[in-house]
Amino acid sequence: MQRVLVATSCSASDNQVRKWRIENSNEIATTGQLLRYVASQLQVDEYSLQLEWMNPKVGKYEEITSVTDTIDLNFNTGFLLVTYKLKALTEREPLFIENRLFNFQNGFDVFNSINNVTQTIYLNEVQDADKGTGLKLWDSSIILSKYFEKNLNLLQNKRILELGCGIGSLGLSLSCLGAETVMLTDLEYTMANLEHNVKLNGLNNVETALLNWAKPETYPSKDFDIIVAADVVWLESLVPSLVMCMHTLALRSPITIYLSHQTRSKYTDELLFRLLENHFYVQEVPVSSYHADYRNHKIKIFKITLK
Repeated sequence: MQRVLVATSCSASDNQVRKWRIENSNEIATTGQLLRYVASQLQVDEYSLQLEWMNPKVGKYEEITSVTDTIDLNFNTGFLLVTYKLKALTEREPLFIENRLFNFQNGFDVFNSINNVTQTIYLNEVQDADKGTGLKLWDSSIILSKYFEKNLNLLQNKRILELGCGIGSLGLSLSCLGAETVMLTDLEYTMANLEHNVKLNGLNNVETALLNWAKPETYPSKDFDIIVAADVVWLESLVPSLVMCMHTLALRSPITIYLSHQTRSKYTDELLFRLLENHFYVQEVPVSSYHADYRNHKIKIFKITLK
């Protein structure tokens, strides 16, 4: 029997009723599958969706708080009723970005102590701030680069994916420090400058790719050993899709994630670590393992692994 999912919005600004035909009842057998199905139909990420479904066994709407509860579609009515609304993810604090701690006008040097080679990473920045934060060099990327410079054993022959790479400083550094391959990913507006920086440094183990955290169809199909990200979260609205992306990729194969993070808003941090801890073990890296010359009390590195 074909079922119809009827979804009613509870938002004051969107009171539409949407209907989708469910061809295969096995497609929605758990509350998690229902949540993902509605999110995909609405083209939003599941972490931003608050959903209630009409449980015919009890005759009332129930909020989905677990993704493992069973949904039985074998009931007399041909309809599955849900109500939904998008969680408010607003910037409750002004964005505060301090002046840069580290300046590299003539290039950024990384030292590979295994082969005793220093290599200069040349970077082009776009100084027009209105064009986006992904066109400038940020301190967190320098600190994480230098952390790996000090801890080269973590990188050797590893396949690296960088999320929100911006101008590419972190990933380009890691390509010189022993990584087997590096994939640099970010949004479309960064691509021209990013590809320019890759060519500028002439590294043959680096590739670039468009990746939108909120669009799983843009996620790379390759497997990776390490995911890195530096200063990629400053607004609450970015957090759910970032965590969704990390979780999706981590489920494919064993991955260690290194996040270099500077607090911009306590509310953003609360959301970030709450969502991360739903799926991951999150461990703050001891400052003693940072590069002695590249550390700051406001920037922390976290090691993140799947539960």
